[in-house]
Amino acid sequence: MALPAIARSWIYTYILLIRAVLRQPKSFLRSHTVPEVPRVSYLPGGVVAKSTTRREYEALVMLNSLDPSLPVPHLLDCILLPEHTRRYFNCGPTGLEEDNVILLMTRLPGTPLGSRLAKFSEAQVTRLTKQLASVFDRLKQLQPPNGSICGLDGRPCVSYLMSLEAFGPFDSLAAFNAWMMECAQSRINITERALPDRLDNAKTRFVHGDLNPRNILADDDGNLTGVIDWECAGYMPEHWDPAYALCVYNRYLNWIKVIQGVFPDVTEAMEIEEKWRCSWGL
Repeated sequence: MALPAIARSWIYTYILLIRAVLRQPKSFLRSHTVPEVPRVSYLPGGVVAKSTTRREYEALVMLNSLDPSLPVPHLLDCILLPEHTRRYFNCGPTGLEEDNVILLMTRLPGTPLGSRLAKFSEAQVTRLTKQLASVFDRLKQLQPPNGSICGLDGRPCVSYLMSLEAFGPFDSLAAFNAWMMECAQSRINITERALPDRLDNAKTRFVHGDLNPRNILADDDGNLTGVIDWECAGYMPEHWDPAYALCVYNRYLNWIKVIQGVFPDVTEAMEIEEKWRCSWGL
């Protein structure tokens, strides 16, 4: 018989709090304050516990339902954090605006690409690109609601390179592009920058939203084993993932090869976004 949600909530929460104390016993004894719980904890049995918001839970529900073979974490449980314990958990920049939860998920094999990708052979880069392209091709089946630019279930969007607060939703791509112009005007002198017109007719796709080498897992042979951290997932212009992926890592040559190979059909939009990159950032 399954435990009630409230019982699971208390059990998981206090297990993670106790683990945080045991990790830093001297700090606890000195300050008599429970240290902040790590956002990601690795538990016995190949289980990962992550403190996050409900939007990541909903993203994984969609992905697990779309194709169980997708290399993404499989949800085991989702519990709401008790109100009085939330100060000990970091649930991300939008944690104050949304339900704070702990996700229990399967731990995927492999480790983050990080700087390892720079040491991959050309054959390994090519193979990884094809494997990652297969994942994102399958995500095209997830259609946006009425072509809107929005988070899941029509909620606001999240992008850590654009704003620490959620923004939108937008009824159309044109409305989103107008918001991007407002952001640019507040960050740079647009009279000195010849920003090209943004595309109002681009397709809207389901996106990861935080695509970077830390969120791609691979084994020792360079094979793709996982895509993690879906808390920024939503419906954005089809070039959003590659533009985001190259905003910070725009000099990481093997990463550039991978991204260009995974998203070969958005060259024009990417060229435009590259000129807008000066207006990205917080």
